[in-house]
Amino acid sequence: MRAATSFVRSAGRVRQATRQLSALQCCKPALAHQQSLPQRRLIGSTPAPQAESLLSRSMRKMAVAEDAQGPDQDVPLVIVAFGPDKPGIVARLGGVIKEANGYVEIGKMTKLANFFCVMFEALVPTSAVDATMQSLKNMPDFDVMVKRAHHRPQKDGVKSEIINIRGSHRRGIVGSLSEVLAKLDININDMNFYTEIAPFSETPIFRLNAVVTLPPRVSYKMLEREMMTVADELEVDIWFEKNH
Repeated sequence: MRAATSFVRSAGRVRQATRQLSALQCCKPALAHQQSLPQRRLIGSTPAPQAESLLSRSMRKMAVAEDAQGPDQDVPLVIVAFGPDKPGIVARLGGVIKEANGYVEIGKMTKLANFFCVMFEALVPTSAVDATMQSLKNMPDFDVMVKRAHHRPQKDGVKSEIINIRGSHRRGIVGSLSEVLAKLDININDMNFYTEIAPFSETPIFRLNAVVTLPPRVSYKMLEREMMTVADELEVDIWFEKNH
């Protein structure tokens, strides 16, 4: 009886030891994973100060490279061209600007007698300016003048006025107007004029409108007084508008 009891106790101890050993073996992977986590964090990530240092060095290299190459800014080109009137002139001029990755800012195109005349400003990247100017000047059957330009900042408090003229077509209208403006040191920013036929009398009517800039010493009343003298001499109607 004692032998049987001793055997049962021994078997129980063996089973308990086996369970403890199995539990320890199951925990080994989890413990190994937990111990490796701090090491993985150090290997897989960069401390914040070191990351900032790398970013700063990269940004400095980019800035130095950009300064060495220079920014490819848009350069204004003023283009005046004319040639025999025929289809495709505008397409040829526009194609040169498009090929340079540029674009037209402002311009005018019109037919005068049997010639087609073009005047416009185009913005072209700095790297393409020389090639664009040469391509425009080499256009066959077309006279082209190209000049590099720059934009002057608009001054505060500049006075601007629109002058309108309408009357029977006669000699000296443009000349008389320009003489008065020159005497007052007034700058012409834009001027358009043309002749049309009156609907009933079928007589030619001359029309003109000009945008001008007045110097500080010239007032609106001074300009209008001088222009009224021209209107009486030429027998034309002149009126004014504020250019806002």
